[in-house]
Amino acid sequence: MLDSKLLIFAGGFLAGTVGVKALQTEPVRRAAVQAVAAGMRAKASYDDIVEQARAEVEDVVAEAAYVNAVEDVDY
Repeated sequence: MLDSKLLIFAGGFLAGTVGVKALQTEPVRRAAVQAVAAGMRAKASYDDIVEQARAEVEDVVAEAAYVNAVEDVDY
C-alpha cells in the first residue's frame, strides 16, 4: 500500500517537473497561451448567452406581473 502511494507521489512530482520544463519551451508556451485564450473566448461567449437568457426571463416575469396586476384590477 505504501509503495503504491509512493509511486503515485513520485509520478506526480515527475510529471509536474516535466510540465514546468515543457512550459519553458517556446512552442509549448505558445500552445498553452492559445489554449487559455480559446478558453477565455468560450467563457465570454457563455457569459453573453447567460445574460441574454437572464434578460428574457426578466421580461417574461415582468409581463406576467403586469398581467396579474391588470387581472386584479378587473375584478
